[in-house]
Amino acid sequence: MATKKTVARERMTLAGGGGYYDGEVYDAPSLFGAFSPSYLEPHGTGTMQYDDKSIYTGQWRDGLYSGRGRLQTKDAEYDGDWVEGKKHGYGKRIHQSAGTYEGWWDNDERSGSGVHTWRNGAVLRGKWDKDKPVGECNIHWPSGLRYTGQVDKDGYQDGQGRMTWDSGSWYEGKWKKGKMEGNGTEYAHDKRRIYKGKWTGGKKNGNFRVTNLDTNKTETRKFSNGVRTD
Repeated sequence: MATKKTVARERMTLAGGGGYYDGEVYDAPSLFGAFSPSYLEPHGTGTMQYDDKSIYTGQWRDGLYSGRGRLQTKDAEYDGDWVEGKKHGYGKRIHQSAGTYEGWWDNDERSGSGVHTWRNGAVLRGKWDKDKPVGECNIHWPSGLRYTGQVDKDGYQDGQGRMTWDSGSWYEGKWKKGKMEGNGTEYAHDKRRIYKGKWTGGKKNGNFRVTNLDTNKTETRKFSNGVRTD
């Protein structure tokens, strides 16, 4: 069994020239060949810099990221809790293309309450399970657009939900991949009309029950690809 011996500031080169480590270590002869020339393992606080320019700075345990730390890679950065080399606990990840997620993690996956912000400024608040948003979520856009309801694994409106525009108009019903799809109800604030019917690809199609709120009169109207045809 290895005897742990913390060393204040040890600088080591990884075997095969994979990078270097600067920080606290302990003796780990069971990991023969992991480092050269010594058999020391990161344990405590230190910085690992890899040849691909990735850098981890933070706490270690038995040679793995564990505790609080920050990992910077070519296209992403994570700052938060780690357990046995995996994101676990509370943390914030910033990705160049996917945006920013801040919340809870479990075994390297988003799990629990969290907030995801896309590069366009849209913000999703909800719960995650196995790296996917689940249940009812809330999305706000910089334009004032708001959505409450179900979403798919990529955060698109999918299932049952309600969208509210800044103008006061709203739609409540079925969605598919970010578009109105299926039965729903729309309130057009500027026209003072309520439309009940079926949407395909985000547009009205087929027969709709249209109610004029000023006269309280309801009529049946026909639409094709979002355009009234009768």
